[in-house]
Amino acid sequence: NAGKHTARTGSSAYFGPDSTLNRSARVWGNPTNARADLVALLLALEAAPKTKTLRVSTWSEYAIRSINYHAFHNTVCGWTCTIGDVMKSILQGIRARSAPVHLVHIKKDEIHAHFIAAKGLA
Repeated sequence: NAGKHTARTGSSAYFGPDSTLNRSARVWGNPTNARADLVALLLALEAAPKTKTLRVSTWSEYAIRSINYHAFHNTVCGWTCTIGDVMKSILQGIRARSAPVHLVHIKKDEIHAHFIAAKGLA
């Protein structure tokens, strides 16, 4: 249903087998892959203890670049981009933490058990 008004997508944050921190959610707004990747990051930020370092592994270069390179510009422009609402929430979540957040890019062709489990959650 991609591109149709009936399209739906989900996101998830996977911390480990049977972890109480595991989260999944239906993506609100325009259900694109880019938005789903950012919502997954937001879910991880909301679930993880704010006093412990959070390492987020993702194959989404888009999510990493959106946070590391485009967030300042979007702040200055008043969050007018299509994913501005999610970006704003992510940055608020990062600022609310007392411990650092590390975004780690994993290549799509690598088999990674956590990604397989996260896709199952979504």
